[in-house]
Amino acid sequence: MIAGIVTVASESRWGYSDICWSRYGSWVSIGVREATIEDAAALRSFLTTQGLPTEDILAPGSVYWVAGTQTKEVIASAGLEFGSEAGLLRSVAIARLIEGRA
Repeated sequence: MIAGIVTVASESRWGYSDICWSRYGSWVSIGVREATIEDAAALRSFLTTQGLPTEDILAPGSVYWVAGTQTKEVIASAGLEFGSEAGLLRSVAIARLIEGRA
């Protein structure tokens, strides 16, 4: 438990790490996992609503992670594009409805 607000479970019912987040006394399970090609449409939609570009997401040489709820709604994302000598952080976003809440 971190500051009595967040707990992290080692195993998940959904096959990826669970983070349980308390907001105003209620708990929400949030899963964080590496995105797959099956996530492309949801990730594109999420990034569009956040005002971010969607070109080349999940392209070869990149890796993306998504955070989602039990209903599979994407609420956060982050990507890393690998170059020959450096990496580029891409598409880091969090859903506007949860920004600044703990």
